[in-house]
Amino acid sequence: MIGKYRLLWQKPQLHQPGSDAKRVTWLELFYDLIFVVVISRLAHHLAAHPDLNTFIEFVLLFIPVWWVWLSIAYYNERFETFDLSFRAFTFLQMLSVAAIAATAEYGFSKTATGFALSYAFARAV
Repeated sequence: MIGKYRLLWQKPQLHQPGSDAKRVTWLELFYDLIFVVVISRLAHHLAAHPDLNTFIEFVLLFIPVWWVWLSIAYYNERFETFDLSFRAFTFLQMLSVAAIAATAEYGFSKTATGFALSYAFARAV
């Protein structure tokens, strides 16, 4: 009976450096692809309005997106488990990053509130 619950929830364990090589999963690749969409939306807005103000907005919106990606990439590299809870939290974070993508292009104007709430939810997850 205990083995059945191991599939649902495992205690994250620290990966030791130099241990067996960690392979990239399809879930990680799909997760990274969502970030590609966010960055392409930001870059599209910058390409449409190439001025200093838009470049500053691009940088200021890129930093929180980069911070979300970097934090989950670091966590996955050090503590990843392969249970249901890990996948569920990853999908929740994917939803929040997709919301960031939907609001990224106008993150300082029309969709500023949505961008901020999506970022806050991504960091909370």
